[in-house]
Amino acid sequence: MTTWTQVPVLTTSEQTVWDMKQQQYSGQCLVVHHTDVHTSTSQDNNTYKQALHWTTIVCCGAIIPLLTILGLPGKVLCAVVFYKQGLRERINLCLFALAVIDIIVVIDIFIASSELLYREVIGPSWIFLPYVLGMKGSVWASHFLSAVIASERCFCVVSPFHAKRLLKTSTMAAIIVVGCTLLTAGMCAIVVPKHIPACRFDPLTNITDNIIYVTLYYLKNQTIIDIVDIFVYATALPGIFLSVIIVTTAITSSSFEQLSPGVDQ
Repeated sequence: MTTWTQVPVLTTSEQTVWDMKQQQYSGQCLVVHHTDVHTSTSQDNNTYKQALHWTTIVCCGAIIPLLTILGLPGKVLCAVVFYKQGLRERINLCLFALAVIDIIVVIDIFIASSELLYREVIGPSWIFLPYVLGMKGSVWASHFLSAVIASERCFCVVSPFHAKRLLKTSTMAAIIVVGCTLLTAGMCAIVVPKHIPACRFDPLTNITDNIIYVTLYYLKNQTIIDIVDIFVYATALPGIFLSVIIVTTAITSSSFEQLSPGVDQ
């Protein structure tokens, strides 16, 4: 019986070394080489597969569709409201852009989870997954816009006259377009050419199955791609955006507290 799984992440308890470079084939399949005797038992493997199977079904078949039904109408409503209020104001433009990016994020996650559910229940599918995974750069674009909005509000509170003179709506629009485009395009350039469907043959169990594996493009540029993917996107950017939001929010709150006595008087 053929199973359809992603490339497994082996734990130290399995003590199995997988050598699956694309130069090594059995016919058209990647060959798995076991170089240690302490392999996991069939029962443990079946338990893991069952747990992964039902986790995927629950998350992709119930939780994510429910969150999409609850969240997507609200994001669409936000975009419509800020659009009707007019995009000539900087804050309206920022909040409209954030709502649009969040709509893209919700749709992207829903499409990816739907195809994963299809792969788990029915059979192999590799139509939308490479592209929707690449579009996950919109998640970082959403974080970027949150940091921009926090910074813009902070600047307006701390120095309103300078903010009005320096932060034009056209300038803010350019910042939004350039920042979101670079973040999304960067993730697409990393993820889309990184993965490919492949056939895998395990001579120990004599089982052939289909998996998601990496391409020759990734193997040749692994160091550069991993640096951008792991250290820039997964580590540096979230830390920078979160720090900006925390600092600017703290400064804005402190400025409001200093203004409160004068307002009360």
